Amino acid sequence: MDWYKYSQKIQKECSLKGIMKGFIPTSLAGILLLLGINASSLRGKSKPEIKQQIYEVAKEKGISDQNIDRMIEAVNDDFLPARSTEPTIIKPQRIIPKNIAKEHPKQNIYIVQSGDLLSTIARDKLGDPKKWIEIAKLNPKIDPNHISVGQKIILPNNAKNISAPKPVSKKEVHKETKPRTTRTTGKINTTNVSGLDQKFAPKVIDVLTELTEQGWQPRVAEGRRTAEQQREKVRTGRSKTMNSAHLRGFGADIIDSRYGWGGQASDLNFQFWKDLGKAAKKQGLIWGGDWKSFPDVAHIEYPGWKNNK
Repeated sequence: MDWYKYSQKIQKECSLKGIMKGFIPTSLAGILLLLGINASSLRGKSKPEIKQQIYEVAKEKGISDQNIDRMIEAVNDDFLPARSTEPTIIKPQRIIPKNIAKEHPKQNIYIVQSGDLLSTIARDKLGDPKKWIEIAKLNPKIDPNHISVGQKIILPNNAKNISAPKPVSKKEVHKETKPRTTRTTGKINTTNVSGLDQKFAPKVIDVLTELTEQGWQPRVAEGRRTAEQQREKVRTGRSKTMNSAHLRGFGADIIDSRYGWGGQASDLNFQFWKDLGKAAKKQGLIWGGDWKSFPDVAHIEYPGWKNNK
């Protein structure tokens, strides 16, 4: 058979009768010519794949379902999509490259508990309070000095899975008549600690912890101050300078909640002040009780704070 003459005959029949008159070629060559499908594009394809392609191209050209059926039957009748339905589309499986999967590991989420600071979380979860900076970098929208209970923060993948301390019931508190020898962070009063600088805060927590273990009831009476608050302290004679560590969160005044500054605590030799001084020095902090010109027994501060930015 002369293929050229045959294709010319099919083309002539298509142009003369046209699909609008119901003419549908009954051979694969005629169907491909009518639909504008290059025969070479079908090389290596199975019959179902060829029929699928014919079906999709015919639908795009607006050919009726009836005439599409006739085209499919011209190939053979072992494949015929349901009438008036779209062909089945097989979506390619999404493959995630291994290197991309490593760049987006499952996030390690921690829920902030009462008394938490980024530095104390870093100490407990990463083994070093100074690593609070790593946590801060993973949570750019969070203020490092102001985190709230229930807040969710992302921790580095190497963080330890340590559960939050269990709250202590009132009955358990009354049972304790002797100072505890183990640390119980759930009982520590962390009032005003959250505003302290992250380098200073974990050391203050350690001081509060040690004093609590000794049977005292310590709390930070004053932490970070505003310029206006410091100005009032100077005006009333309770402070000698506007260049105070309190202004930058590097200073804290700690008292026993039961005594404050009055009663027994008005004595500079009151045992609480001595224990506070020892605990502060153990953490490498400066104790105001050692100042000769203006002793401030409740005050502790971070050494070299003026050079810390």
